[in-house]
Amino acid sequence: QVRTTRYQITAVIRDEATITQAFCRMGWKLYATNHKEADLPLDEAVRLYRAAPRIERHFHLFKSAPIGISPMYVRNDDQIIGLCRLLSLCVRLMTLIEIVIRRHLNQHDETLAGLYEGNPNRKTKTPTAIKLLRAFRGISRVQFIAESNSGPYTTPLTPLQMKGLSMLGIDSAVYRTSKAKPNTFEAFSRKCGQVLAHLSHTINRVTNRP
Repeated sequence: QVRTTRYQITAVIRDEATITQAFCRMGWKLYATNHKEADLPLDEAVRLYRAAPRIERHFHLFKSAPIGISPMYVRNDDQIIGLCRLLSLCVRLMTLIEIVIRRHLNQHDETLAGLYEGNPNRKTKTPTAIKLLRAFRGISRVQFIAESNSGPYTTPLTPLQMKGLSMLGIDSAVYRTSKAKPNTFEAFSRKCGQVLAHLSHTINRVTNRP
């Protein structure tokens, strides 16, 4: 036997006492800390708590793209520790980039445009490291074998890329190679770069293995 019942609301009565009680509790939460009041006053504790989303955001970067510690395709403990430390350095570097860029924009009362795809005129005073690094995509470096005496050709930097390097205090010469004979330090740096490139290729091949 199937029975269907239909109700129709004809009037609404507000429970003012219950509504007032719920309204007084809105926005309040109970938190505890093991710090002494002399070491961590209430106003400082509130300020630190309000900064928690910033910390959580960097944990999100650590766990997902573009760094992505998960999934992990290594098994040995030393490999796991080494990979975690390497990726944590990436998070710290991205955090440092954001701090330096935002501090520069705030001190000079400037904004940065050209970081948003599809809306190049959109400006921001709080760019993220991900968007800043994406602005450097498309830079190519070509070495002509027939012209061994000449240095490699590097794609000219855009005004946005030049401004980003300037705010970070990095000389744009890092993208150019002098035709002069490299000194011992430059040769050593180039060798280290080759080793790091080979290491990066090996890590990618291992981590991408099914």
